[in-house]
Amino acid sequence: MSIFRQSHVIPSVFIIATRFLSSSTSVANSELDPNSDNYDPACVFLQKDVQRLLYRVTGLDLTRFTNPTQKTRMLELPVHRLLTEGEWEVEQQRSYLRVMRKLKMPPVMAKRKPVGNVISPDHHLGKLLEHKLLFTDVSYGIVERDRTVLVREKTGELRHSTWDEKFRASQIYFPHFGREVFVPRMFHPDFLQASLAHVSLLYVLNRASVQFEPDDPDFIRVNHTVYDHIDKLGTYDELWSTRFFGGLVFYLVCAKRLDGIILDRLIRRQLPDAADIVKLLSIIHPLCECAIDVLVQKAESDQHLIEIYIKTTATVKAKLSRALEGLIEPIAVEEAVVQ
Repeated sequence: MSIFRQSHVIPSVFIIATRFLSSSTSVANSELDPNSDNYDPACVFLQKDVQRLLYRVTGLDLTRFTNPTQKTRMLELPVHRLLTEGEWEVEQQRSYLRVMRKLKMPPVMAKRKPVGNVISPDHHLGKLLEHKLLFTDVSYGIVERDRTVLVREKTGELRHSTWDEKFRASQIYFPHFGREVFVPRMFHPDFLQASLAHVSLLYVLNRASVQFEPDDPDFIRVNHTVYDHIDKLGTYDELWSTRFFGGLVFYLVCAKRLDGIILDRLIRRQLPDAADIVKLLSIIHPLCECAIDVLVQKAESDQHLIEIYIKTTATVKAKLSRALEGLIEPIAVEEAVVQ
């Protein structure tokens, strides 16, 4: 009798555990899906392993920082100094820290929740007002998010301001350099595609970072549109060694669209970068087939990681295989010549 009961208990427990695992997995996938309303990647983005791999994939090309980006900027005369070997090392370290500061990635956050709760109806004041009234706390030392802004509607209703009203009011009293009171037309959905065709993508992302906050729905929409545009054209190198390349890689890993960027890294002979992208996929989606095979086979070498990705996840297997073979063969020949 006890054996009969145990044979029924074990499957039921297994079914409950399986259902719990599948439900938790679906919730996690929805939080990492850029097209989902539950998109909330902040916790995963801030993990130390993810940050380390993203910065490593970003790379460091000093020529991108020495070339002037503003063609009309006033040129400065060079400064010549005589330095000792120790002072030269200090200056090199300072320049490296300045470059790394410029490579700091913008945070990836979920869309902020709408605000604007009603404080008091006061409809008896409706006939006294012809325009909306805005009341702003202009005290110094207050963060924009915490600044109190109230709106009196023409109907007499008193409410908290929306995010857009709050930041526009803050921009009037405490302006940020480069930010406009109203959203520039280049960021409107009707004009954004035309902007991407005529303006540098790096310029669009830089200006969006100045105009919007990281959790602004418009900022997320503009970034995702630019990333989709880059993934469609295959111009990944345009953002390489900039502070937006890590966000591009993170977006593509969350969306599981990695064939293009891995192929680009292999063509440019950046095998470690391609392997790091596969490692990111295993960390962010630990239950995908590629991550499970990497864990089972205990893959450590860059070549082995790429081969597992091609076998389990890639959709353009032939192109990736040819690119990997074309990269591995010269390396093997060079190693044979050295030996």
